[in-house]
Amino acid sequence: MENEKHTVAGFFKTFAILCNILFFFWILYNGIHENFSGTRIEIISYVALMMLLGLNAFLLYKKS
Repeated sequence: MENEKHTVAGFFKTFAILCNILFFFWILYNGIHENFSGTRIEIISYVALMMLLGLNAFLLYKKS
């Protein structure tokens, strides 16, 4: 039973990391497609979101 919990938790960690990376690249693609144009606040929020997604993936990877 304990081994099953470890396997399921490992699966969800891996899935979360992959989704973060996928979302990171999706946002990056949209930024490239729009030539990173936008207001100053949009650019700041874009950079902040990218940093948070990268940090989240890194912390999940480091924890597992």
